[in-house]
Amino acid sequence: SISAFIASVSGIVMLTTLALSGLPVRVEGDILGSLGGLPLYATHGVNSLAITEYIMFAFGWIDLLFHRSSTLPVVLLKTLGLGSLGALVFLSLSRGAVLACAVFVVLSLAFLAARRPVVAGAILAVFIGAGLYIGAAYGDALSAAWGTRVDQTTASLSEGETNDLTSGRLTLAASAVADLADSPIFGVGFTGFHEGRSAFTETDALNSSPHNQYLTMLWKPGVLAGGALLAFLYQCMVHLDRLRRAERDKETYVGLWCMAIGVLGVASFTWDVLLVPNIGAIMLFLFGACAAIVTHQAPPEVG
Repeated sequence: SISAFIASVSGIVMLTTLALSGLPVRVEGDILGSLGGLPLYATHGVNSLAITEYIMFAFGWIDLLFHRSSTLPVVLLKTLGLGSLGALVFLSLSRGAVLACAVFVVLSLAFLAARRPVVAGAILAVFIGAGLYIGAAYGDALSAAWGTRVDQTTASLSEGETNDLTSGRLTLAASAVADLADSPIFGVGFTGFHEGRSAFTETDALNSSPHNQYLTMLWKPGVLAGGALLAFLYQCMVHLDRLRRAERDKETYVGLWCMAIGVLGVASFTWDVLLVPNIGAIMLFLFGACAAIVTHQAPPEVG
């Protein structure tokens, strides 16, 4: 609840700063704006900040839908913050962040519909109404903002250029796999790409990772250490899922599980999100807290 409050205030201030300065959320590969004059972290590259804003959005969404313990003024503030953060994510033009956010919203609404269908239906109606209004009032501006991304995606699909569709990620992934085949036990360590660098374009050569969290976990330390990291993440999700299923009177765990699915099931395939200090700290704290709750309270298994 406190995190949701801080996230809401931050989102409102960031969006207000952009509105007052007349700046867009994103220009080429950079996200603009500030936190009341303070510079934002991870503004270059788009994904790091956009996915951080998705997590902030998720905290506010979970608090409003599943926690429901705030006073009316705080609820209004968090609702405004939720809209601000949603706008920041959407206008970042980060496909990974937008898709992760969409998956989170759909999953959480599906769980809500199973328990409180009237509330879920009302929220869906609000979404549709807001979408129609925004489309009618700001359709041209949104088309201009997303036009380049949509054109890139359409052209890549029509020409069968899957590497362009993924913004060059397939080239990076293939080179990482080649590196891993060359040194499967120790990986590349703290260095960059080895195999395939001669075939890289100048833009490719600037990348320090394959932009896939799971491949990076294997590529840098090797398959043994990387396999242990993957097993660790799996066990973390097992703990969170156990709380989601067992603590039926605590719907917050349902929301946190949906948020983690968005991070690990979507965002992690587009960027090394757990290596970003903001995201890594939040997610690992969340996983550690859930593991501690499972260990100390030992809730029974419930189907």
